[in-house]
Amino acid sequence: MPSFQRDGVTLYYEEHGNGFPLLLLAPGGMRSTLERWASAPFDPRTELCADFRVIAMDQRNAGRSSGPVTASDGWNTYAADQIALLDRLGIERCHLLGGCIGGAFCLSLIEAAPERIAAAVLQQPIGLAGGNREVFHELFDGWAEELKKSQPSPSDADRAVPAAVPGTRARR
Repeated sequence: MPSFQRDGVTLYYEEHGNGFPLLLLAPGGMRSTLERWASAPFDPRTELCADFRVIAMDQRNAGRSSGPVTASDGWNTYAADQIALLDRLGIERCHLLGGCIGGAFCLSLIEAAPERIAAAVLQQPIGLAGGNREVFHELFDGWAEELKKSQPSPSDADRAVPAAVPGTRARR
């Protein structure tokens, strides 16, 4: 299992194919894992590996990745993890493909390191529309409850929806 550690975080990833690097940022809300691509309209891990070096990862505290949780975590926390993975793999520049919440991860990564991104595709990006805000909170709260089982030390405040998440209010 390819994984690496940085600052108390373990990040799991897989690589498929050869060519220009393509970093996948999966759907699944806070449970954004590379396995989520299997239920997407197409699985870019297999569909694109003939033309690209496809890198898929489990985001922090999803799937086989883990790390500390604090109330100050936000999109920048995940971007730092993604940049660390690119550094680990010796990738100076790549394409991005983000599905659902992966679109927000892409935008954060573009903001953090624009010189490292050649192009990005946001597939079905999430957004505030109608009554979907409560669905987002239910997904987030379910993730936080699961996290409590494996990391009992963070407080509920540390597992609240960060105010830095665009379109959300802090939930305590």
